[in-house]
Amino acid sequence: MRVVVGKPGMATPLVAGFIRYAIVNPYWNIPPNLVRRTVAPAVRREGTGVLARRRYVLCADWRSTGRLDPAAVDWRAVAEGRAGVWVRQLPGGRNMMGAVKFMLPNYMGIYLHDTLDKSLIQRADRRLSSGCVRAEDAARLARWLFGREIVGSDPLPDKRIDLAEPVPVFITRLTTGVENGRVRFRPGSDAPQT
Repeated sequence: MRVVVGKPGMATPLVAGFIRYAIVNPYWNIPPNLVRRTVAPAVRREGTGVLARRRYVLCADWRSTGRLDPAAVDWRAVAEGRAGVWVRQLPGGRNMMGAVKFMLPNYMGIYLHDTLDKSLIQRADRRLSSGCVRAEDAARLARWLFGREIVGSDPLPDKRIDLAEPVPVFITRLTTGVENGRVRFRPGSDAPQT
């Protein structure tokens, strides 16, 4: 199926790993670099109300269930990289992870997940994410992996469902097309241009 991958400057890294489990109805734990580059500037521009509108909550760390007061955060220091805060988007609705994410534990925090904006899948250049891989039809991928329907199976947030056997995943960059009967490599590929 088609996917959306990392945009220029935030390219999806090459990964060899195993999908070991899925998270249904996931939180989005926003990576610290995105908190610094997007969330903190938005709060400085629009005020802390932007957090509620985007369904963001602040936590002491990514495992925490306790919430921090946005007014107590030095957002300028966060934007400048001198301080940090964990920001999590609540599940459901407009959560950036969609209905499910597929975990292939790796030190870079890269995984596959659903996408809310299906129009991105129709674009010719789908280098539009912040590094993770958005799947065109995550529910279909889940059915293939698990042999049953898991999307929408549990209303609880962050419900982990383990795979019986890990499934290998290899992420590479080979952007190609066929022109005049010959394979041509396109921009974004690590392969030599011919």
